[in-house]
Amino acid sequence: MFENQQLKISTFGSFVRRDVFQLGCLALIACLGLGQAQARGNELLRWKFEVGQKYRVELVQNSSTLTEYETKSSNLSTETRLELSWEVVAVEAGVATVSQRLERLGLQLDLPTADGAGKVLFDSTDPSVSLNVKSELQARLQGLVGTRFQVKLREDGQIVAVEAAPESLAAWQAVSGSPAFREQLSPQGLAKLFADSSLSLPQDQTASTDGWVVADKLDGPWGELSSETKYRLAGEQNFEGRPATMVVMERKIEPGVQSKPASAAVVAEAARLREHEARGEWYFDAGAGQLLGGKVNQRVESERTYREETMKTVYRSSTALRMQRLN
Repeated sequence: MFENQQLKISTFGSFVRRDVFQLGCLALIACLGLGQAQARGNELLRWKFEVGQKYRVELVQNSSTLTEYETKSSNLSTETRLELSWEVVAVEAGVATVSQRLERLGLQLDLPTADGAGKVLFDSTDPSVSLNVKSELQARLQGLVGTRFQVKLREDGQIVAVEAAPESLAAWQAVSGSPAFREQLSPQGLAKLFADSSLSLPQDQTASTDGWVVADKLDGPWGELSSETKYRLAGEQNFEGRPATMVVMERKIEPGVQSKPASAAVVAEAARLREHEARGEWYFDAGAGQLLGGKVNQRVESERTYREETMKTVYRSSTALRMQRLN
């Protein structure tokens, strides 16, 4: 979406389809997968699910994207706010079914337009504050509120299955103009997205005490990628006044070596990933058996050739997550 030398308000739809949906998924994945594999004493941390449990999840991401050409540069800054509700609707044989509902979506973009009028605002709780959002897109964004996803997972965070109601899939697909993204939002695509993003958590005390590494292969716009995430226990800390086990994380993603089909190879050659790293910290309440929150900072640097110019993009984001038990 950052390929044009002068970004227009029309790029808003591309931002929504790429970042907002992925943030919703990652919020769920983060809550289900990033705080669970640690030990307190001799006990591995685990979610403690019971039917009827309800949670409120808040996620805020601030990001900036600096794009530099040989002749000019542009910068895009964004803020995304998501509020989600969770309810455990079933627990059977150690597998919990969690229903997630999107309650609120807030967006703020500062686009580098030539006339300086590049601010975009949207808040599903008060559509009257919307700015520079066409009525059709505003209706589609508003239609995302109330959409539901259902995830089945074990107490150790391993995801078993992902399901979505047809109307929820249709609402998300309506925001996107990309056939590839609509395919990603199919039931099969959703299952793969969540499965690829879930974590293989350590199952023994040694791994939890000494730290552990999770390696994975990913497919991205730069071709095949190799991901390595390192976790380590950082002792007992307070999170907003509550005692919790702190876990620190570092992740690096680099280009892989596996050959790609000819069409994908062209894209991978034109776009080069220079650097991709993330660092974060997470807080897990062992007694309550739930994640309380955390924060992840990410930096991605890439380069590609566009219209005989070399374009360098540096993307930075800071994502904060809070989770509150309601009953």
